[in-house]
Amino acid sequence: MAALKEAAKAVKAAAGVEVMVFSSMEAQVGEFISVTNYDSLADFEEKGSKVLASPAYQAAVKKFEGLAVPGASRDHLLRQV
Repeated sequence: MAALKEAAKAVKAAAGVEVMVFSSMEAQVGEFISVTNYDSLADFEEKGSKVLASPAYQAAVKKFEGLAVPGASRDHLLRQV
């Protein structure tokens, strides 16, 4: 959780995007979901580029090495209706 919070803080600092982190109450132990909101796909791409260029974000993500199960992550792009 400390690495997740550090990554979320780095995203906020780099792009002004709030990252909400949730943990599962019924599925795999240690499973988490992060949720962010963007105005458009263009906004997602612009802010994503800022995040990926952030040394603080890169340092935080490096801490996930060895913690993630290969093939277990899933990305979803959703739109509010």
